[in-house]
Amino acid sequence: MKTILIIDDTFQYNFLTIRDLKSKYKLILIDNVEAAISFCESNFNNSSIDLIILDIMMKPGPYYVNSRGQDTGYLFYKDKLVDSSIPIIVWTRYHDIVDKPWGANVKYFVNKSSSSSDILEKIDDILNTNQ
Repeated sequence: MKTILIIDDTFQYNFLTIRDLKSKYKLILIDNVEAAISFCESNFNNSSIDLIILDIMMKPGPYYVNSRGQDTGYLFYKDKLVDSSIPIIVWTRYHDIVDKPWGANVKYFVNKSSSSSDILEKIDDILNTNQ
């Protein structure tokens, strides 16, 4: 079973999408940037993460105090994920985030208000392509 890491401080509001994902994939849910940094620093190279779903607007915590939360996920991406070979879906409610310089590992930008089927289709596309 493929493993998806979801980094999102409000994933509980997308419980239908999470439920649908759990039926097909193993999920690791991380709800804050501090835990995501810790996970990346301790487990990332030893884990078999097939895909990352990353929220952009999260509480900054002590690492990104100047971001005011508006681009915390992007700053985390630049610090920890930009050089990763793991494909990423940016999952957000904000459209202007697309204008930032993202790396080649960002495959899709998906609006959180999209249907579960929309993100599932993109996930299936990525994971079936990377087999």
